[in-house]
Amino acid sequence: EIIEIASLIDLMLKGFIERETVRGVYRDVIAKTILGMALKNLVDPEEIYLILKSVYLYKDLSYEDFMSIIDYLVKRGVLERYSDNSIRTSGRFFSIWSFDSKSGVKSFSEFFTYINENNLYLVKSSGEFIGALDEFFVYRVLRVGDVIRLSGRLWRIIRIDDSQKIIEVNETDNAEGLIPIWYGDIVDRKRETALKFYELIRGGEKSLERLKEVVDEKSLSLIKSSVEKVRRWFRENNIEIPNEKNLVIEDLGDEKILLYPFGEKLAELIGYVLLNEAMKKVGKNVGVRINAYAISLIAENIDPVEMLINIVREDRFEQTLRNALYRSPKIRDKIREIQYSLGVTGNGENDEYVLNEAYQQLLSELGGVEALKEFLYRLVAGEIKIRRIRPRTPSVIAQKLSKIPPTRIWLKDLSYMIYKELKGMALTVSELAEILDLPEDMIEGKLKEMRKDDFMPVVQFRDVVSNEIRWALLEDLENIVRDPLFVESFTPLYTEDLIEISYKTDYGGISN
Repeated sequence: EIIEIASLIDLMLKGFIERETVRGVYRDVIAKTILGMALKNLVDPEEIYLILKSVYLYKDLSYEDFMSIIDYLVKRGVLERYSDNSIRTSGRFFSIWSFDSKSGVKSFSEFFTYINENNLYLVKSSGEFIGALDEFFVYRVLRVGDVIRLSGRLWRIIRIDDSQKIIEVNETDNAEGLIPIWYGDIVDRKRETALKFYELIRGGEKSLERLKEVVDEKSLSLIKSSVEKVRRWFRENNIEIPNEKNLVIEDLGDEKILLYPFGEKLAELIGYVLLNEAMKKVGKNVGVRINAYAISLIAENIDPVEMLINIVREDRFEQTLRNALYRSPKIRDKIREIQYSLGVTGNGENDEYVLNEAYQQLLSELGGVEALKEFLYRLVAGEIKIRRIRPRTPSVIAQKLSKIPPTRIWLKDLSYMIYKELKGMALTVSELAEILDLPEDMIEGKLKEMRKDDFMPVVQFRDVVSNEIRWALLEDLENIVRDPLFVESFTPLYTEDLIEISYKTDYGGISN
């Protein structure tokens, strides 16, 4: 932290100013503008379009794109279109935005701001209220089985109810794997700060000369000792200090740490890609920690750099990036942020329009495609040299990183993903895994859970032609039995034989 502050001071003395960022068209902002202007009276879309076009941010907004947003709002039922093409908000609009919290989903006062309220999950144990946790913290870090400290006691998470925003817990004495609770998002430290950070470490005392202009002697001494402490680790391990052309991998066994001047946003984007790629190989018990100066991947027997290089070699950059962000905890937060402005209540992840808009916005906020693509292509071309080390003790940077709770994949709706793919079909675990681009053991585990699912139950049967186990939705079973592809699996070979059938029913909790 001291070196980071020194880096910021040095950049300030050089007169460095961060580049302005214009993020482009956000459709939820346009949608809310349209709804706001159509709130009181009938309004001509042409009038709204001309006002939007007069704003610098939307100067390039095409009329077709603008009208497609209106079409979507009409489809969602929050906007009504009349025969003369004029529009006005509908009655359904007031079922979402209301002065009365009992009759609406969102407070009407929130409609007039783009600063979203922080949503909270209530933590309960046997119905007793224990406390509340920030929504994004839950998406990003917490999973069933984790241990947290709340209200002075330890609790193990036994269920996360996303629809009711409730986390059910049981008290425990076991603090193993205790996750510290924190609120808020990562502070964005730019790439220039990360480059300066490593530059000061590389240059040592010589690189600190400029700081004498504004830093007192005591503070300068503290900066020097901090720089020397970090430099010493690199020197003792005979390893070059990272810069734009040099990346160091600290191999700590099941955790690999990439030391490089990423900057916060690029590090987060790479972190989500690593998280998704590692999950496909070893399952969902993987995690990443990130800051502007390093990325940590927590996964067994995974080479993070080789995994990144393979994305380019196998020509699957675009799809990999989309899958990684779709499964990132941040996409869930972004969907919650924009869905109500687009007239969508309930689970916004199931709406393709909302999901795609959330993806585009998140990608833009994380620096866009080009920054990641440039980094990956430089890795493949060998322009970034890789140095690997198994140190006796982790670097100061790695020690700092280890205090951050790991970010993990968000797959709350895996059941629904499987349901959509199985609808009208009978598929094997491997076929589902290939379609969803997920590990087979994860798919199989979820299918076994879904056998007891009240809303989306599944069944399995043996395909006598391929001798494979296939899964289908219980609601589709009657049609599957008659399907020419699978009818043989349900046709007795010898009709004169005695067939024994075992089954179990459950009424009111009593098994027979």
